[in-house]
Amino acid sequence: MFKQFCWVNWLFAAMVVFLAVISISSMLAGCGNKGDLYLPDSSSSSAPSSDKK
Repeated sequence: MFKQFCWVNWLFAAMVVFLAVISISSMLAGCGNKGDLYLPDSSSSSAPSSDKK
């Protein structure tokens, strides 16, 4: 009468939800950041000044 779900179906659904949450949170983590997206050189210890007005 009732369809029984295998534990693999629950595991797959949980994995899809987990990957969706991780994907959305990683996309939202970049919101609001300004400037060039690069890793600064480790040799330069001071950050570039932004005195432009």
